[in-house]
Amino acid sequence: MGSGDFVAEILNKSNEHERNRPRIPLDELANRVVTFFGIKIKDLFAKGQKSKISDARSVICYFAIKELEYSGVSVGKFLKIRRYSALRSAERGKIILDMDRRLWDLLATW
Repeated sequence: MGSGDFVAEILNKSNEHERNRPRIPLDELANRVVTFFGIKIKDLFAKGQKSKISDARSVICYFAIKELEYSGVSVGKFLKIRRYSALRSAERGKIILDMDRRLWDLLATW
């Protein structure tokens, strides 16, 4: 069947491709989301749980962590929330994205 070197080389190239894949900067993602929700970027960083702001944060968390493969730590730092909060928020973000296809389309077209 051949040596394991071939398989290892293919896996390595695949992982390298993933690491080198361009990612959208978090600030650009955030700008798209706040524009969609009709809020200001500074609102994302304010304390509180107003519905639109919370929804926007959740969408950013989901898309950044699950689709763009940012770490929960980096998304949490960007939004000034804890890593655990970013991961929990990402779960809500998926539900919000599933309810509004226009938002999903806006974020998926880079």
